Amino acid sequence: MDVRTALKTQYHASLAMLRQAIEDCPDESWVGGARPIAFWHVAYHTLFFTHLYLAADHASFRAWPQHREEYQFFDAVPW
Repeated sequence: MDVRTALKTQYHASLAMLRQAIEDCPDESWVGGARPIAFWHVAYHTLFFTHLYLAADHASFRAWPQHREEYQFFDAVPW
């Protein structure tokens, strides 16, 4: 197995695990949780940056149509 195939397999497995975590997440954790960051926000952050990092380059990246500006950040926008 070459490195590209191994990485692709790992990405697919990780995303499948995230999907299962999203599907199994209780409603109270989805919008709340122990920290001030809701589970939906962690999931959104993870999916946004996975999508960004898999783009050919930053210039060619296009967020999905329902993207909400700055929701990918946990705290204040870093700039």
